[in-house]
Amino acid sequence: MSSVLSDNFAVTNEASDLGPSIPRPLTKHLKHRVRVALSVDFDAISAHLGTGKHPDNNMADYSQGIFAGKVGVPRLVKLFNKLGLSENMTWFIPGHSMETFPAEVKQIVDSGCEIGLHGYSHEGAYQMTKDQESDVLKKCVDLATNLTGKKPIGYRAPLYQIRETTIPLLEKFLWLWENADDEGSDEGVNDFIFPIVLHPDTSGMAHVIGMIERMMLWLKSWGEEVQFCRYEDIAMETKRQQAR
Repeated sequence: MSSVLSDNFAVTNEASDLGPSIPRPLTKHLKHRVRVALSVDFDAISAHLGTGKHPDNNMADYSQGIFAGKVGVPRLVKLFNKLGLSENMTWFIPGHSMETFPAEVKQIVDSGCEIGLHGYSHEGAYQMTKDQESDVLKKCVDLATNLTGKKPIGYRAPLYQIRETTIPLLEKFLWLWENADDEGSDEGVNDFIFPIVLHPDTSGMAHVIGMIERMMLWLKSWGEEVQFCRYEDIAMETKRQQAR
């Protein structure tokens, strides 16, 4: 009935365990095909170094980041592997997390997911000069390329901050796809994108990850009407639609 993820954490194995707890509409017919863009931001300690830097930050804040790397990430990786979602999702990893938690990042890479950039120390665009922004992006591209063996093409701006210099730099260093909600059509089926953004410091908590599993199982229960997709795949399909 259950599969233990750690000594004190377990998740259910069967979608039937959900029962009636998540209400359904009267019919399963959908007017749209839902593409679920599942992603995780592995901010960890970096969240308190860049956009989250504050003189009141203390060891409790940094321990939250350590929990994210050492506990939250392995739990999420194991859950998504179990649910068969790992190859159809995207992890956005700051360079600081890549270098601070190499074993956990290897678990992520080995799961087969897409790896996207997310700054180095979760810097906001307006915290840097243009040269600093360029240096950070180049370093993170190199880190991700060494980890995965291929150049990353996706980027999520820390705290979603971009400015007039950001896009030209992304075009210089990356084959950029945009993190946007697009509506298109394919053989008469209207699509819409449902982005889900998780953070291991909170989503990796035992009482939260159980609800994440229940929601993922509920989404999967819709069959072909709901598809989990990497951001790269959604972007490439969008580009093909726009080229028609």
